[in-house]
Amino acid sequence: MTAVCLTKLSGRDFRVLIFILGQTDGYHRAEDKIKPTFFSERTGLDKSNIRVTIARLRKLNMIAKNGHFYAVLPPGQWDKAIFVESQMRINIDALLQEIETKKRIESNAEPVLPSEQNRIGIDAPTASILMRQELGIDAVLASTIENPTIENPSIENSPLSNKGEKGPPDPLPEKRPKPSPEAGELAHLLKSHILRNNPKAKTPDDVTKWAIDIDRMLNIDRRTLEEIKFIIQFSQKDSFWCANILSAGKLREKFDQLYLRAKEKEKSSAEKKEKGGSDVKERRTSPPGRGDTRGFSAAELRDGLH
Repeated sequence: MTAVCLTKLSGRDFRVLIFILGQTDGYHRAEDKIKPTFFSERTGLDKSNIRVTIARLRKLNMIAKNGHFYAVLPPGQWDKAIFVESQMRINIDALLQEIETKKRIESNAEPVLPSEQNRIGIDAPTASILMRQELGIDAVLASTIENPTIENPSIENSPLSNKGEKGPPDPLPEKRPKPSPEAGELAHLLKSHILRNNPKAKTPDDVTKWAIDIDRMLNIDRRTLEEIKFIIQFSQKDSFWCANILSAGKLREKFDQLYLRAKEKEKSSAEKKEKGGSDVKERRTSPPGRGDTRGFSAAELRDGLH
């Protein structure tokens, strides 16, 4: 974050970069899959501005992109030209001292003392030029101008780089967060219901990724354990949704539609009862409201997960 604060980014660049940082470093991940619509929802920018901003951040070697996967590169790889003047001045004194020391060594002179740094007599513009030359900024920019087809000269060092024209890109180092026990139990509950409906359904042996998606539902979407459990059971009992909800990611994506559909079924069932329908008391079919913990006790939730 300190490096971001020392850059000369525009408002759009800053918003997109911070958003990617939140989706990756914020969850202790090296990369994250982000859909274009998610950028618009979270940054308030339209699609055209997002495309231009992402292209600019890639050109500055601040982010790497492979399909819908994004990663923020280490600040040491960023284009030095984007840092504010104060960042350059941090290293100017050390650079000038090093230059002067080299000159004195070559002429068998005494090394410059720290107290003599301010008496070297090099003005700020000259110092900036020396700094740019020392850091290789001009060489990088010149290489980019001479080779316009090279979008990012340093991208080969990126974790998302693909050095060959064919074949898959090098995978990012995996830093998958550890899901909560509650999310793991709900992931196993979803898997068991899917296999109950179709024993030959393709489900993962390791449901860690499903549990991470459920944790996102809990922590980002602000769903409750009772709501998620109810929607899992409802989706797998419904003849239409049981064929469409085959993963935790799809459950998260369609959660609101499932919730509304459950409400509609509850209303329809209530209307039939009023017209003389069955008087048999059935298990609760309506989705629990926000903060409603009466639908399922902690013991009931644990029992239903196995």
